[in-house]
Amino acid sequence: MMETLYDYFIDILNKRVPVDGTNVKVDQIINKVKLVEIPEDVILETIHETVEVERDGQKFEEKVERKRNTNEKGVILLKVNQHEEEVEVIVNVPGEGKKI
Repeated sequence: MMETLYDYFIDILNKRVPVDGTNVKVDQIINKVKLVEIPEDVILETIHETVEVERDGQKFEEKVERKRNTNEKGVILLKVNQHEEEVEVIVNVPGEGKKI
């Protein structure tokens, strides 16, 4: 199911209609997909974590609960694999190899 959603998003963002045999034009659906980063202050689910707090010059570890603070019905996280590619570039330098 998730792979199908990924494929649909890729098709829409590449200006292709993901399902054949429909009367939908890509211009009608492309504005429905928005890719944004989740801001740091948005908490998708309630979590418990230990944070370091300083009081009276001393540091303490304290457990805190960060409650979910969004009403989104669903969030899809798309992670794009990144890879490095090495390319050899040949540069011709004018005057190189000439004796003066």
